[in-house]
Amino acid sequence: MTIMQLDDALRARYVRDGYLVFPSLFSATEIAPLCRETERLIEAARGKSESDDVHDLEDSHEPDGEPRVRRIKDPVQQFDLYRAFSRNDKLLSVVRFLIGDNVRFHNSKINIKAAGFGAAVEWHQDWAFYPHTNDAVLAVGIALQDLTESNGPLLVVPGSHRDQVYDHHTDGVFTGAIKASSVAKESKRAVPLTGPAGSITIH
Repeated sequence: MTIMQLDDALRARYVRDGYLVFPSLFSATEIAPLCRETERLIEAARGKSESDDVHDLEDSHEPDGEPRVRRIKDPVQQFDLYRAFSRNDKLLSVVRFLIGDNVRFHNSKINIKAAGFGAAVEWHQDWAFYPHTNDAVLAVGIALQDLTESNGPLLVVPGSHRDQVYDHHTDGVFTGAIKASSVAKESKRAVPLTGPAGSITIH
């Protein structure tokens, strides 16, 4: 999607639904360095016995087996390649279009979502993790592989950003998840965010 397609109707759709997908914003050539670096970082978890400042390991990870990585922690802060990409003009143009020119970066992560053993991400609201004094906050996802309905895409509930903030505690302990029974009705309206590698999602 080019910048010429950023218009008032698109902004209104974001305000209404709370999410957008920009298919193929980046080409395969543009994201190829990110893909290679991510594969390198996954391989670097081989031999590790516990999570550290870079790797959040799956519970099933074994030091002498194939690396099982849940996520890469804060890659923008730790690795130059990701830091440079976070300042990409196309990416920032979309962000500024939605929330204005005064943009501040908050944090980053790479969710691996490996087939067969990747841990589930339960229903949640980002607001529970990153409370702010205003709602001009965007979570931007960059797809390094195709996002299909069969490989664990992000699910969102249209318009739910305008509803209540749900409790993310169980027995008084923060779990980062909403009880499934609390959102049983809403989750039936969930929409998968899909698109080719190089697409971006915003919510």
